[in-house]
Amino acid sequence: MPWTPDAKRAAGAIALVLFWTGVFVWLRPGRSPAAPGGVLLGLYLLAPLYALLAPVREHDPALRAATGCLLAIVLAVLVLMGLLAIAVTTHSRGLTWTVFVASLLPIAAVTIAGIVYVIGLVMKRG
Repeated sequence: MPWTPDAKRAAGAIALVLFWTGVFVWLRPGRSPAAPGGVLLGLYLLAPLYALLAPVREHDPALRAATGCLLAIVLAVLVLMGLLAIAVTTHSRGLTWTVFVASLLPIAAVTIAGIVYVIGLVMKRG
């Protein structure tokens, strides 16, 4: 059975609810945010690295610009991972929280977009 757009959006919403629930359950007992931050940064690194390392069959003039953007993303994620490693080894709570909040920004943007979409649906029905 192929996924319909509504089913994909519902699965994404369920995944976001599970993610935020997991983050709050992890942080509630006073644990360090280093583990969820590291997992998120690792996940953010997978797609750009795959796109950079996959063989290219076509040569498009815009391919160099796209490759440069991917390299910038990989570099930014690697810098954040390095800062997280430094924060964990030096037991710096402030730097750990800073990297964790920076790693949450893309997920927060997706969550806000989902909320805006739901508000738009409710406004159309009303």
